[in-house]
Amino acid sequence: MEYRFGFVFVCALGLALGGSEAARAGDGAVSCEVDEECDDDDVCTEDFCDEPVCAHEPKDDCDDNECTEDTCTDGMCDPVPVPDGTGCLENPRGGDYGGLCVAGECKGLCESAEECNDLNECTADACIPVDSVDVEDGAVCGHAPVSDESLCAGGMCEAGECAPASLVLPCSEQGIRNAIAAGGGPYTFDCGGPTTVMNEAEFVIDDDVILDGEGNLTVDGEISRELDDEGNLPVDGRESEVVFGVLPGVTAELHGFTVLRRGIGNGGTLTLTGSTVSRGGGIGNEGTMTISESTVSRNVSAIDNSGSLTMTGVTVSNNGCSEGFAELCGAIFNAGALTMTNSTVSGNEIGGDSGGSGAIWNLGDGTLSIVNSTVSGNSTSEVGGGIANDGTMTITNSTLSGNTPHEIFAGGTATVTNTLIRGVCQCPFRLFCRSAERNIVSNGYNIESPSRTCGFDQDTDLFDVRGQDVDLEPLADNGGLTETRALGPDSIAIDRIPKAMCEVDEDQRGVGRPQNKLCDVGAFELTTGGGGCSATGGGPSTPWWIAMVLGALVVALRRRDRGDL
Repeated sequence: MEYRFGFVFVCALGLALGGSEAARAGDGAVSCEVDEECDDDDVCTEDFCDEPVCAHEPKDDCDDNECTEDTCTDGMCDPVPVPDGTGCLENPRGGDYGGLCVAGECKGLCESAEECNDLNECTADACIPVDSVDVEDGAVCGHAPVSDESLCAGGMCEAGECAPASLVLPCSEQGIRNAIAAGGGPYTFDCGGPTTVMNEAEFVIDDDVILDGEGNLTVDGEISRELDDEGNLPVDGRESEVVFGVLPGVTAELHGFTVLRRGIGNGGTLTLTGSTVSRGGGIGNEGTMTISESTVSRNVSAIDNSGSLTMTGVTVSNNGCSEGFAELCGAIFNAGALTMTNSTVSGNEIGGDSGGSGAIWNLGDGTLSIVNSTVSGNSTSEVGGGIANDGTMTITNSTLSGNTPHEIFAGGTATVTNTLIRGVCQCPFRLFCRSAERNIVSNGYNIESPSRTCGFDQDTDLFDVRGQDVDLEPLADNGGLTETRALGPDSIAIDRIPKAMCEVDEDQRGVGRPQNKLCDVGAFELTTGGGGCSATGGGPSTPWWIAMVLGALVVALRRRDRGDL
């Protein structure tokens, strides 16, 4: 799978066009915003959203098989095999080697049976000469089912597939493959403790399935086979950018996995929970994806989203590369719809020969929502560092600090509420953002330190605030799922927002807001205990019960001295 991103330049077309679009939405047409809303259950049409209404065009290939010629009659697809020997590209062995059509299927070319391994222990792989193919390399891979009831990892073979005997499978590459092939679940794996599995090829998830590594299972996608003189994999063509790849139309869940080298790609619907993706290509999403309670770290590019992505309790840290790298690298690239809540993006270095931008780069067609999150200590040699926004962005109850050279580079439109910014903002072609330009719109209760570069203009905003008055602690584990930057006890950000304007009921760690009568600005709410004692990290600096005991003791002693006891 390949996951690409790019700029989308949007031009305003005027009110007249808006009127024509409203007319198009009438006459029984189905209104839409995304392609998924336009499926008419007709395999003979290509369905897409031609905003603001759905469009349906005839398809030449109604069964998505290049080895058939198709005709459609009354919504029914009639595929006819093309002549044997016709070249095809959808080689089931992958790679760029292509294959030949035989009996309506694309078969991979081969010279030996070793090249035909389909990684299915319930098939016998062979390189079969094909007499009807009038080409020099007239041999293709064949995969005949082995005898039913032959043993396979975790079960027995049935019709060429492994039928698991239970929902607990061997802690091995084949165990994972057999779970994916069977579908359903949830499947766990008999690891008996932390275990690393090397995968020979991508795990293609082509059926709905739930896989649970229970925090023990690491899948390492390191390429152990020798490359050819041009740096390519051998002829079996199993090169891949991902360890797990979810196909369009498939719903899958991955829980408790560590994925090393190469990463995860999603074109369907994927839930990733309690997992780590590290030392590879990160995560590419073109479908619908939810990431929670997970870490994405030490990748060249952490997350590339062109679909719909929701992140909750996620750490994105120490991703990127140095100058001289051939591709864009860094943390998060968004050209779709991204919502990030209770998450931290920190320590990412953005570089590459083609330039760099924010640790979070919201591209021209992207929509980005950041709530109760921390963006800290990221850097780039270009504009941004923290967030580079070319699209539409909202930031609420968040903390941006220590990003170089900017906390926000505002090329698009940003709306900021209840947020603490310790650094500078910049708008295109200017050293700072002016409120009249509206690149950054304030909804109030924002703080900027140490100067006035973000264009905050509400009466409840503070700017030109000295750093010592912000009293912001270093990034640390202050409780919760992710690291945060705590407020010191003398911070000007404490108790500034009326309860009705707090926007959220908890801070990034899950601590309730407000702790007093007013909420704090930023992602962190300073906790308070009995007697007004305060602390960072989930409790009062002096436990409340000690204060109560001491108070009761003082009262008792005074009463004794008065003779009341």
